[in-house]
Amino acid sequence: MIGSHLYPLILALGLTTLVSACSGTVGGDDAEALASPLSQVAKAAPAVLGPKTPPVDPRRLLTRAAIDASPTPVLLTGLEARDIYATLSPAGTNRDATTWFTADSKSLTFTRDILIATRGLGNDLMGADVREMRNQLRKGTGSGVRVYDYLDGENQIVRRSFYCTLHPRGNTRLAIFDLEVATRHVTESCQNPELSFENEYWIGATGRIWQSRQWASPDIGYVFTQHLSR
Repeated sequence: MIGSHLYPLILALGLTTLVSACSGTVGGDDAEALASPLSQVAKAAPAVLGPKTPPVDPRRLLTRAAIDASPTPVLLTGLEARDIYATLSPAGTNRDATTWFTADSKSLTFTRDILIATRGLGNDLMGADVREMRNQLRKGTGSGVRVYDYLDGENQIVRRSFYCTLHPRGNTRLAIFDLEVATRHVTESCQNPELSFENEYWIGATGRIWQSRQWASPDIGYVFTQHLSR
């Protein structure tokens, strides 16, 4: 069921941020370097919808020059179960929730980099109450409850609560397209009588979650995120 949504998703996500980077002013050799990965994505995009052609993987085409030239922040995201990755740009903020949209209105919503909603991915995460865990995550220790509302196979909203515990895993340096970032690695183990999952976060000195692996729903599975912009 998810597959039919993800191929157009990748087409939109892969182009939204990369093509927007062309609006930056770049000259000389830098312009050629930037144009190369962008043109490759543009040429490959029509094939993304083909039934036997694998989607474009932006990780193979992105460069630090292209990322830094983007007029908007760039977020790399992936659906682990499908091994599909794409880039997104922020479309709006409502209080402390930021939504990153695609050209065809598929989206991921985060509060302080914690995933709280998806749209257009099939059996979506409609909303999540993560306040207890969000307030403790920056410390890297503690426990609390998460509450998820998500769509099941019959398009009915199902609510489930999970008891979660945070575990510090030490310091880690991330290499993000030639940008090195010092982070603290924290895992979050969550469970209820029916399901269990483990989220991972790599948190910078300012509290920004530079990289994460977060569970969305039984159908979507884990969503990988990585901030690419400085």
